[in-house]
Amino acid sequence: MFTTLDSKPIRFLPVPEKPEESFRRLRPDIFFLPKNDVLNFLGKPVLENTSPFQIWKVIHRDFQNVNSIFKENLEKFANFNFDFDLLEQKKDRLVVLEIQHGIVDVYSSPQLQSFIEFKSQPSAFQPLSEKSEICEAFANRLQISIPHTLKIHVNSHNTEDPFFIVFDHTQPHFSQSYTSLHFQFEKNTLANLFYFFQGAEFSLNRMHLELKKNARVKSFFVASNPNENTNQNPPIQLVERLVTLDENSNLQETLFFSQKGSFRISQKVILEGVHSKYTGTQLTVGERCHFDFEPLYFHKSKESSSSLISKMILGKKGRGNFQGLIIVSENAPGCQASQQNKNILLHASARADAQPRLEVYPHDVICHHGSATGELDEKQIYYLTSRGFDEKNARRLLIESFAKETLKIWENEEFFLYLGEKWIEQFCEKLFF
Repeated sequence: MFTTLDSKPIRFLPVPEKPEESFRRLRPDIFFLPKNDVLNFLGKPVLENTSPFQIWKVIHRDFQNVNSIFKENLEKFANFNFDFDLLEQKKDRLVVLEIQHGIVDVYSSPQLQSFIEFKSQPSAFQPLSEKSEICEAFANRLQISIPHTLKIHVNSHNTEDPFFIVFDHTQPHFSQSYTSLHFQFEKNTLANLFYFFQGAEFSLNRMHLELKKNARVKSFFVASNPNENTNQNPPIQLVERLVTLDENSNLQETLFFSQKGSFRISQKVILEGVHSKYTGTQLTVGERCHFDFEPLYFHKSKESSSSLISKMILGKKGRGNFQGLIIVSENAPGCQASQQNKNILLHASARADAQPRLEVYPHDVICHHGSATGELDEKQIYYLTSRGFDEKNARRLLIESFAKETLKIWENEEFFLYLGEKWIEQFCEKLFF
């Protein structure tokens, strides 16, 4: 398929018919790219829209409406009542972004002193996985459908830590949705980021977190289906996340996923600076789903550290695949790296596959990985039922306890901990009980 954009010929790269190594455990046909009527990030057909001025439109709104906007958007993602006292505590440093197709509404606190700039800049995508025709096809489609990336430049003032809450595609009006965001946190910047992602029938999302020297960022990413999904076909969501960490920077984050349909997330973390640090947890809860998680961590500088705890809870016809990779270059001695994967299968038709991998070149490092998959322990269920729990509540307690281990990194963060616990309880109730 060919078209013209900015007087340059464009070709849609085809997805290979046979699965590649990183896709072999799941059906390759579920990770498709739309072949006809391809849309761009504005929701317009690519073949009919050859304008070179396809940029993000940023609109600054009245901050006094932020409570109603937050409530309205949260209701589309969740069914629990939110404690707005937690939001009031952060009002003086709050920035709420509501992302539609090509439009971003910004609600920024007037008390905020930090420098925050929004810029629409030409996109330039590279495949996150090298030597992968499928990932090259993803990058190609992103380049065509998202000619511009929304860049958020953040430079915090003194010890102030801006708190970003992002609602991405809360009202998908089209069969396809595309997003590309780039958060750049400057030297010595402190910031918090809570990101809600809800795509269309087919969604392709690229997010880049760039931390400069001494930056400290805490991030929470939630992706789920709409509460009332009227699409005839199960949704397919593709997320590509790129993280780059400079000297002495620190990123702490949690990734939550819950949906019926297909989901693939490719995460590439590049630890470029000395003493850079990444701490992450990931949780998937789903049934009748296909989930593929590929975390790729590259240690390029000495004495950097990374750790990941990945968990999946899979019900009827749930399929999960964990493909972790840690690469430590010869120029990165003294590194510490860990990837752990744990899975619970709640039905005989559920399946989880794991392939943790290491490529370590220097000798003086501490690197380890591992994986475990099993069912709920019947002895634990029997113990709880003998102490007054009925079987349903015993199973719920075990499942939620297993899931809430991913929130231990937020023991001192009341806002993240509160929302994380609420989401876990809702996910488990909605899918399994």
